[in-house]
Amino acid sequence: MKIYPFWARESAPVSTTSGPATVAQWGWSANSGEEAQKVAKVRLQRLVDRITELGHFPRERQARAEYYPGTPLREEILSVLSEVNGTPTCAITRNRYGAEVLNTSDILIADVDVPELEEAARARGRKRAGRRAGEHAAGSPKKPGFFARLFRFGAQKQERPAGSAFDPAPEPASTTALPAAPDPASIPGLITETAPVRQYMIEAELIAFDRIEHFARLNAAWPIFVYRTFKGFRVIVAVEGIAADSGEAQMILNQLGSDPLYMRLCRVYESYRARLTAKPWRVGMAAPGVRWPEYDASSALCDPVAREKMQRWLAQYDDARTGHATTRFIAAFGPAPTGRAAEVVELHARVTGAESGLPLA
Repeated sequence: MKIYPFWARESAPVSTTSGPATVAQWGWSANSGEEAQKVAKVRLQRLVDRITELGHFPRERQARAEYYPGTPLREEILSVLSEVNGTPTCAITRNRYGAEVLNTSDILIADVDVPELEEAARARGRKRAGRRAGEHAAGSPKKPGFFARLFRFGAQKQERPAGSAFDPAPEPASTTALPAAPDPASIPGLITETAPVRQYMIEAELIAFDRIEHFARLNAAWPIFVYRTFKGFRVIVAVEGIAADSGEAQMILNQLGSDPLYMRLCRVYESYRARLTAKPWRVGMAAPGVRWPEYDASSALCDPVAREKMQRWLAQYDDARTGHATTRFIAAFGPAPTGRAAEVVELHARVTGAESGLPLA
């Protein structure tokens, strides 16, 4: 996975036909800040040379999108959950708008958007918000759900993982362990539980779900978990070994109906990504307005003003997202997951509130 803990920034003045300007480039490294600095300097010099040659900024630079694949994603690493030879294979990061994201190198996760669902999801969320708030305030008892039985965990508060810029881990993030995988002998050999949701699906939603279910039936040897999201579905193929940059991954993502851009990013970044917490604007907030490592006290680039701003934002965000889930469990197919894949499914279900019944955000 192309996730790097060390980042550095270099800038330089340039002259263009429009007048003087300042340009900057980021560098990254898996090993050290010094190595990241060298990468930044090389990239900066390349850009300065290009501007000098053209007399203006390269058009490809002006037109690039936020997820332009020329550089890795610059995100705070909250927790490294597994690694091989020092390279993360599963990690939680904080993205550019402040949400927590699960990254895996070889456990396939696919989001399948159904555009018609967005307004319907908003309407359902508004209708349920008051009712759910009343239920939780009254302390309504809740029976253990599917994942509670499968992985033996109960309802837990959704908290930021230790290891963020504001909550340093008690030990290096690379040694942070997930809960032990469940004993396969204690789990029924076949999962066939499906929530009774078909009667509530609109036509476009049914088409997407039928496509996912058809894929699951054709691959009955794989544990496959399906969730509703704010705009569609999320699918986890809970086996290890389907590398995100492989041809097999591209074929599966296409069969499930994933967005072409997401498929491209999986290949480029060698990682599947799944948002674990709410998008801020879906819980009444704006994005934080600062980017890591500007708020990280351990970074030479830390800005005290940005750090204070991010601290306030995180406190407000954690409060605002209470009462919202990111996914809702719908169905599971195939045998029970084991090993690292089981750990990923357990963590994802717990942190996203997959069985909480809360409105999606």
